Amino acid sequence: MDEIEARADGEIAGIALHTASRLTDHARGDEILVSRVIGDLLAGTGVELVDRGSHQPKGLPTPVQIQAVTS
Repeated sequence: MDEIEARADGEIAGIALHTASRLTDHARGDEILVSRVIGDLLAGTGVELVDRGSHQPKGLPTPVQIQAVTS
């Protein structure tokens, strides 16, 4: 499965979409959650993140470190 792949039916799929979908399962209200990978990419931007722990999302091979955006 690629990061993001366009399917023949016009829909998109892939590990990035699946991960994003699973992160929403852990979000509260108007909270924005990102994986540690995205958090690392935000380094130096001024965006503040709070660690929400490691979770094993259904359908993914490895745990995902979740961070909440606080600014």
